[in-house]
Amino acid sequence: MPETSTQRKRRLEKERQARQVKLENEDEVSKSVRLSKRKKREQERSEEEKLAIQQKDRERKAAAALNRNQNEQISHFAKEKQRKYLARVNETSDTNLSRLAYQREYATEARANESSDDNLSRLAYQREYATEARANESTDDNLSRLAYQREYATEARANESTDDNLSRLAYQREYATEARANESSDDNLSRLAYQREYATEARANETPEEHEARLQRLRIEYAQRMASVEEFNKTINTFCDKNCDICEKKCYPDQVANYQNVTPKPYLPTELAEKEVLIVCHRCHTHLKSHNSIST
Repeated sequence: MPETSTQRKRRLEKERQARQVKLENEDEVSKSVRLSKRKKREQERSEEEKLAIQQKDRERKAAAALNRNQNEQISHFAKEKQRKYLARVNETSDTNLSRLAYQREYATEARANESSDDNLSRLAYQREYATEARANESTDDNLSRLAYQREYATEARANESTDDNLSRLAYQREYATEARANESSDDNLSRLAYQREYATEARANETPEEHEARLQRLRIEYAQRMASVEEFNKTINTFCDKNCDICEKKCYPDQVANYQNVTPKPYLPTELAEKEVLIVCHRCHTHLKSHNSIST
């Protein structure tokens, strides 16, 4: 006689409980053997089998989520969170590294194959989840998270290539520009107040070496900025106000030259021949320096 849905549910629940008890009571040797066998099975699977298993897991989880009410969903998430926490607390260093490597590989593959809608949905969920988590975290959790983020960012920037560095800075500038363009007046005031507070705190805690390095960086930036301003002023204040003494063409300062009129050319008029120095354009200067003379 085929089992009913209720009987099947009870049987699966008993099997899960029995497996949970077995996993909790197994020793390190048995656990190592079990994980080795599972890892070997996963390595022997083809790509098609891996994709089929992943798809089946997604469908199973989606169906289970649909069949749970809100209270059961909350209870399920709490149990999963507790289970993962206990598993990670008791895992060895090798197991931890293996799990993190697998998660990175899985996430990279999943993101490479996701559609635009899936990408937007995932990013929206991550933002919502991060906002809720930060709103509910304690002071110690907040300090711990910020310390970890600073350490992670420092290590990542120390190991990034030149191209990665330029790409990251360009993205940050673009992101900051867009965010500031869309922020409200209150957000703007809040951001500026936070930046002032952060800068004050950072300068109060910096070492003498960091203080000197910051001042040196500011001096270099100021010198570069002043050099750019001076170059700009020179450029915009340059006028075409130089006249060639011979052809009377209007020229820019870099388009004329001083010709020492030591031996006046016979074709020059008297008022030009009597001058010791002639201001001439490049064309006339080339002609004056040549040994040719105008035929009369």
